[in-house]
Amino acid sequence: MRPRKMAMCHTDRFVHGYGLCAPCYRRQRKKDLPESGIISTDQKIKYAVAANKRYVRIKDTTEFKEKRADSHLMPRYGMTRKKKNERIEFQKGKCAICHKVMTRPHVDHCHQSGVFRGILCFKCNVGLGSFDDSIENLKSAIRYLQFAYDIHREYASEYYMRK
Repeated sequence: MRPRKMAMCHTDRFVHGYGLCAPCYRRQRKKDLPESGIISTDQKIKYAVAANKRYVRIKDTTEFKEKRADSHLMPRYGMTRKKKNERIEFQKGKCAICHKVMTRPHVDHCHQSGVFRGILCFKCNVGLGSFDDSIENLKSAIRYLQFAYDIHREYASEYYMRK
């Protein structure tokens, strides 16, 4: 078990949060509260005042979400949110595979090279991943569905002929 850290403010007390003991931590939080809407200068506990006068974490603001989206897309796919939105607009908001309108667009990329391929709906993106991005696996699935469809059509026609 790791030894607990001691507070910077009172070396005889344990750390409660952000290097402070419990009473100092609470006192600092109370001091930092209201008018400005910012509770602390520390990045980990920033808050903003929402329109309804309740305190909302900065994480919940749209500005934070946009920045997080850029920081997520750039290292993984080498693209910005703007480029992603341009691609969605180019595809007219529809999935590149099933052509249905997407509610939550997903970035599709090659898992071997990491190259961006397009924007897909959740189901199509997961489907490609399930087939390991293999053309052979997809062809095999098509053959299976075609075979099952043909058999079903035969049985269905025989069933309706009997009636």
